[in-house]
Amino acid sequence: MAVLDSLKEIYEKIEEKYYSFLDWIDGKGVPVYKVVDAIEASNIPSFPIAIIFTLLVLGLIFIGLSSMFGGGVLEVTINDASDTLISGATITVYAEGKLITEGETENGIVSLQIPINTEIEITVIKTGFNEKTIRYLAE
Repeated sequence: MAVLDSLKEIYEKIEEKYYSFLDWIDGKGVPVYKVVDAIEASNIPSFPIAIIFTLLVLGLIFIGLSSMFGGGVLEVTINDASDTLISGATITVYAEGKLITEGETENGIVSLQIPINTEIEITVIKTGFNEKTIRYLAE
């Protein structure tokens, strides 16, 4: 029961800071209590809704930033002149002279994580075939 009481105390302290923040915003001329009062008039506490809304906004920001600075998936398909898929080809990916990733084709296909908006160099090596290197900018 002591854990529940301490959690309730923490919640109440945070809620008190939330209402202090709303008072501060309202004091700056932003009529936040029009929205808060409308929500609370329906017997719905605004504080949990504000928490959920904040988490959603932060999640969207995180998703946006991770897609801007994250990587992508490059799917490489290797086939010969007669369009037969080639298994066992080694694919290496370099960016700025550094090895980023490598993989081996299975049934002619390999998926590799690559950086976005960076020029990469992709090399394909398979015994019995000519080595092939291409440059690629993933956008």
